[in-house]
Amino acid sequence: YAFDLNKPILIHVLGGGYTADDRLPALSQLSLESKGRLMEAIRLMNCYDHSMLICSGHKVSGSQSMAQVYQAAALSLMVAPEKIVTLDT
Repeated sequence: YAFDLNKPILIHVLGGGYTADDRLPALSQLSLESKGRLMEAIRLMNCYDHSMLICSGHKVSGSQSMAQVYQAAALSLMVAPEKIVTLDT
């Protein structure tokens, strides 16, 4: 399969677990697996100019869903807000 580099490339990060604790920074709330998924997604985003990050995950407890924690973590890693879409599933 060849990518059409003129169209957006969607990189979907599936939920992998987090600790719902608003006292912690978003990156510290992510499980080891979630951190790995997010880092790989951002690495891939840096390979393609027209890429978008799709973050998904439901709310276990606390005030934020997995998708929202992913979004906050990605923003802290300098991913542009307009390149992030959240799906609260």
